[in-house]
Amino acid sequence: MAGPSRITQPYWTPIARIVQLIGSLVPAGGRVLEIGPGNTPFPQATEFVDWQVSPHLEGRPVHVLDLNQDKLPFADKSFDFVYCRHTLEDIYNPIGVCREIDRIAKAGYIETPSPLAECC
Repeated sequence: MAGPSRITQPYWTPIARIVQLIGSLVPAGGRVLEIGPGNTPFPQATEFVDWQVSPHLEGRPVHVLDLNQDKLPFADKSFDFVYCRHTLEDIYNPIGVCREIDRIAKAGYIETPSPLAECC
């Protein structure tokens, strides 16, 4: 009998199967915003919001904002999809960001770690 499967990657690293599943929900040719791309941007993202322009995002549309205080500078329902993973737990005002995501997005995906994973 095989033992339990072991997770061999950090909990904050995107899991390819989940990224593919979420990507299949994105409308083809849609306008897609990723909030807080980290080191592994969402493949379908057409624009990004981050606190700086990271080297892996150079040449791509990045809106540099302080999510703790800045509102998202986009019109209501202007994005077909918003992808935000492992970002909300790092800011002071996650409820404000969630309201902004709801305002600008027609659909989307939000992922945060469990409190236990974040504390450990």
